[in-house]
Amino acid sequence: MTIVQRLTMTTVAGIGAITLLTGCGGASGTTTAGAGAAAPASDMKGMDMPSKPADSDYGTTDESTSAPTDDDMDGMDMSSSKPAAGFNDGDVMFVQMMLPHHQEALQMAKWAQNNASNAEVKDLAMKIQMQGQPQLGKLNGWLTAWDKQPLADDDPMMTSMPGMMSAAEMAKMKNMKGSAFDRMFARTMITHHQGALKVTQDEITKGGNAKVKSMAKTIRTSLRTELSQMKQLLPTL
Repeated sequence: MTIVQRLTMTTVAGIGAITLLTGCGGASGTTTAGAGAAAPASDMKGMDMPSKPADSDYGTTDESTSAPTDDDMDGMDMSSSKPAAGFNDGDVMFVQMMLPHHQEALQMAKWAQNNASNAEVKDLAMKIQMQGQPQLGKLNGWLTAWDKQPLADDDPMMTSMPGMMSAAEMAKMKNMKGSAFDRMFARTMITHHQGALKVTQDEITKGGNAKVKSMAKTIRTSLRTELSQMKQLLPTL
């Protein structure tokens, strides 16, 4: 083989290799262009992503579960023990006087559960406890809200309060049992309720706070019902 023939073959082989490489490069370029249809991550920042379904495993986005509006709150009593409106001296006096009245009645009712022998006396004592205990909490809450203090034991209002028992009478009742307790409980509670009625009537007439006046009316209703029951019961004891 001559030198010219060798040069010719080498040239042809080189041209073929170049052609083959060019074809591969073109195919590679086509593949890259096709994959490039996806947008870069940086271009996705402004895109709106779909929110999670309203009823997903993470909870619901239903507006019915949102916080209540002002209109929804109008019928809700959010201050069972703290009046929303203002108060006057009549309100303060009612609360200060009704607190010891309730405390004394609740103490007598508690003794009746163990000392009384009459079923009606026991039932009445239970009713007094169930009605009076929640009211006691509200009365204390109102004094706290108003920055007022309960009456001291030696306060003139305490010693002159209608229907209240003396310390000697309370000690006597505590130690009584059976029918003797039943009779003393009924007699004493009648006097006690009559005094409490005067206190509630003063609040209804002179009080200024709607919530406190409402409680006074509720107490008055229960006092009248219990008084009627005890007056009928006493002669049978």
